Amino acid sequence: MFDTQKEQEIINGLDESKKRLDAMLWLEAPWMDIKRTARYSSTSISTLRRAVASGRLKTSKATGKLLFKKEWVDGWLNG
Repeated sequence: MFDTQKEQEIINGLDESKKRLDAMLWLEAPWMDIKRTARYSSTSISTLRRAVASGRLKTSKATGKLLFKKEWVDGWLNG
C-alpha cells in the first residue's frame, strides 16, 4: 500500500514536469498570436501594435489575426 503523502509528492512532481514540458512546447509553436507574443517578449500588446504599424515588426495577417514567428520577434527585440 502506498503512503498518501508519498503519492501526493509524486503527483506534485508530475504536475511540475508537465508544466515545464507545456512551457517548452509553447515556445516551439511556429506561430504566436498577439497575446502569446506579448507574453513571450515581455511587452504590451499596444507596443507590439505600434511596432507592426511602423513596419519595425514583421507579421502575417493572412488569417485576419496578427500572427508572429518567434524569429521575427527575436529580430525586433535585438534591434
